[in-house]
Amino acid sequence: VNMSIAILPMSAEFGWNPATVGVIQSSFFWGYLLTQ
Repeated sequence: VNMSIAILPMSAEFGWNPATVGVIQSSFFWGYLLTQ
């Protein structure tokens, strides 16, 4: 799943603000990076 595309409907559904979206995307990136 492409997180940058999937985060748009997820943020609307869960009511996340831009700061929360940034933290989620950053966490996904670092988690992905560390497991590669």
